[in-house]
Amino acid sequence: MTINNEKPLFIDLDLAFHPFTQSINVENILLNNSQSWHEKFKCWLLFILKNDRSYLPKSIISFHHLSIGLHLVDDETMVKINHEWRQKALPTDVLSFPAIDQDTLFPVDVNSAELGDIIVSVPTAIKQAKENKHSLTKELCWLASHGLLHLLGWDHPNDTRLDEMLNFQDKLLKINCELFRID
Repeated sequence: MTINNEKPLFIDLDLAFHPFTQSINVENILLNNSQSWHEKFKCWLLFILKNDRSYLPKSIISFHHLSIGLHLVDDETMVKINHEWRQKALPTDVLSFPAIDQDTLFPVDVNSAELGDIIVSVPTAIKQAKENKHSLTKELCWLASHGLLHLLGWDHPNDTRLDEMLNFQDKLLKINCELFRID
């Protein structure tokens, strides 16, 4: 895949995956399968590089080696993290901790970047999947894609930006669905 006669697009992605290991009454490949997440994140990043670079930190557009952390946690862990970092002692569905922003500068000879960490609460995802009448896989992908967009610099300070972000998440969830079904 190339863009405007540039070098072919490829991404070497390092995923630090921390699976959900607690026993729950739900079977789902995404709870403990790093390869599925690796393929999904790589697919999403390639799509973004090809289709919409407008919100990407300029410093990573030419990078081919990226790293992301994905942590699937319980509500108790999410409450602790949310309290420590956002001073909110309540569970939430997803938190993102970007490692770079639009102004981050890298040395000229560096071709890799750590994007940051995404933390998803599995119990909250299960509850939201039921409320929204869709699969846990779809909910996990929805939350992870939301976290990824935050790592890439997207934000939603107002309803217009939130709608743009949610619409872009819809696009991400519709691509490359043969990897696993999200309906």
